[in-house]
Amino acid sequence: MSASDASPSFLSRLRSFAPPRTATLRLTYRAEGTIRLKSPPASVWRGQLGEFLHRIAPTHHHDNNLSLYRRLFRTPRAAVDLPKGYDERMLGRLGLAGDHVPHPFVMRMASAPVPGQPLQVAPGDAVGIELTLMEAALETVPALCAAFESLATNGIGSRTEQPGGSRRRGRAVLTAAVLDTGGTTTTLYDGSSWTLPPSCSTDLLPDVVMPQPCPDADAPVTLALWTPLRLTHRRRVVGPGDVSVPALGAAFFRRLVGLAVCYSPMPPSPQQATTLLDAFFALGDATTVTTDVRWAEDSRYSARQGTRHPTGGLVGSIRLEGTPDVNRSWRLLAEAVAPLHLGTQTALGLGSVEPVPAGAPADA
Repeated sequence: MSASDASPSFLSRLRSFAPPRTATLRLTYRAEGTIRLKSPPASVWRGQLGEFLHRIAPTHHHDNNLSLYRRLFRTPRAAVDLPKGYDERMLGRLGLAGDHVPHPFVMRMASAPVPGQPLQVAPGDAVGIELTLMEAALETVPALCAAFESLATNGIGSRTEQPGGSRRRGRAVLTAAVLDTGGTTTTLYDGSSWTLPPSCSTDLLPDVVMPQPCPDADAPVTLALWTPLRLTHRRRVVGPGDVSVPALGAAFFRRLVGLAVCYSPMPPSPQQATTLLDAFFALGDATTVTTDVRWAEDSRYSARQGTRHPTGGLVGSIRLEGTPDVNRSWRLLAEAVAPLHLGTQTALGLGSVEPVPAGAPADA
């Protein structure tokens, strides 16, 4: 299939597709002691948040999928209203064949950490984290704010030497919390008092907007990989020499369409998902990929499972090139996936992928 045949078809099909809407909760802390966060640092915050939410709910709430912990951290497939008609084969392509579905949030540090290296925050310095919440997960903002206000008062991260000579987790105090709902930013906490919206619901999100082609983005698309991108393709982890358009296309399809099936107010039907899958294949046929990537080795410890898990992935940049229509298609996809991240373990901050403006360097 030629590029001229592939890309317009892809763009026309994408216009009928609505990814989940998102809101971003941004929290800023001031360190009162020395804070040491092992890599990846967002995983430390996520782990301690999960432990906190698990501890405050009774066991029967967890067992019956009623707790906030289960909703956010162990989201069962039964908890989302999947459209009818999906068979297990397509659910497998979308990453939805197991007992759990992708988390309805992404957690990341406010500033990009150095992959594979711990983050140390000195007393008095600021440290920020962000949560991108999808659709109805916005309803959890009041509970999350309460949790995050309490979370760091007893210390965060690893035990490390403090200015007084003791060895413990560094404490921090919350100084600001803001909520960005599609371009509207609301201050929730100013360092002294809270002002929450009367109702945290999807009513705060903008109307559903279908993706539109990018008429002025004809140049090749460069993706900057700010945090390790961990891709799997054909049951294998994608290494620096294995990056291909099929691997990337499958990852974009799984992330964008999979999340839309779970959380979008206008989820694609099985027929639409099949049409989109065909369009991804057609787009791939018309695309050339070049890479400047390396592998960043890393791992994290899961207290729930009592073992370490690999979190290494690709960092650097990936360039996708075709006809102007092909380039517009990839830029549209990259802009759609940027707040949602790409690949696996996105709730830990992995897979932060952003399109680089044309002519700008991609120093990831």
